Amino acid sequence: AARYRLPEDALRLCRASRAAGDDATLSRVDLLLGEDGFRACEINADCPGGHNEALGLPALAQAAGFYGGLDPTTVVPRLCDALISLRRGEGAVALVFATAYAEDLQVCALLQRELSRRGVPALLTPPTALTRRHGKLTHRGQRVSVLYRYFPTEYMEGQRNLGAIESAVADGSVRTLANFGELFAQSKLAFARAHALADTLPDAVRADLAVLPRTVAIDEVSEDDLRRDRARLVVKRALGRVGEE
Repeated sequence: AARYRLPEDALRLCRASRAAGDDATLSRVDLLLGEDGFRACEINADCPGGHNEALGLPALAQAAGFYGGLDPTTVVPRLCDALISLRRGEGAVALVFATAYAEDLQVCALLQRELSRRGVPALLTPPTALTRRHGKLTHRGQRVSVLYRYFPTEYMEGQRNLGAIESAVADGSVRTLANFGELFAQSKLAFARAHALADTLPDAVRADLAVLPRTVAIDEVSEDDLRRDRARLVVKRALGRVGEE
């Protein structure tokens, strides 16, 4: 945890998920096709998107006259299956998103529509609207038993209700998807750690590293090497999102 230099509030949430065995996960892998095959330039594990594009692509293809292919875009129904399986009792599924972004609302509204079709209560909410009452996490008085986050863990730093969310996850009354511990996998430092530990990994795992571009921590490369090889290198912030820095 110290190596990843995550914000303290984010670490509190990560520890709560780990302590409770809260381990549901969803990841999106961004692939680039080069002369030597596919490379995973990005793995979004903490709150991945793309659901609406995946769901809409087959419909667009059919509208263009392509009817013969298979539809591989099962992410939305399978995600709803997972959210339903995490429910405790009559608790609602809270779909947490950043209210300033219409594209974030679009993803959560899509899931809300699908869950509602299945008779599951699903609430749209900012992360700051959740409270703890009578030992339960609630949203405007309604009990919440599942948090689906389309909101990065580190963006929750300093929230006044963070303790309420942390305690609900830690005692198992609320399950999350993706679980807060996925913040470690979200960090690009995870790529560098995987390569650094390659010789100690099982053969099957080591073989999977072939799809990851060779990655090292920035302090393992000299400034001279960075300047000399700048045309071949990509430099990213460890927790950069959507192309930031």
